[in-house]
Amino acid sequence: MENVYVMKQLSGSNWEFERDHCGAVLRQRFTEAFKLEVRDYPAGKHNKNRNSGHTLVAVFNESPSNELVAEMRWSLHVRFG
Repeated sequence: MENVYVMKQLSGSNWEFERDHCGAVLRQRFTEAFKLEVRDYPAGKHNKNRNSGHTLVAVFNESPSNELVAEMRWSLHVRFG
């Protein structure tokens, strides 16, 4: 059974660059075993990219800790800072 966690809603026009950049950030910082995929998941109603059809998700074989998922999301949130 796979454990899928939404990391970031990607833009419709620039999603490939965002996917590659976010993947580099996550692989540089985290050593846990996960696979990044782009799937069409729903986004929040206030997300500017909610209709893009591109959501970056992390897929784990085993359930990760909540702290790990939160750290991964935070590292993507501040990746340009």
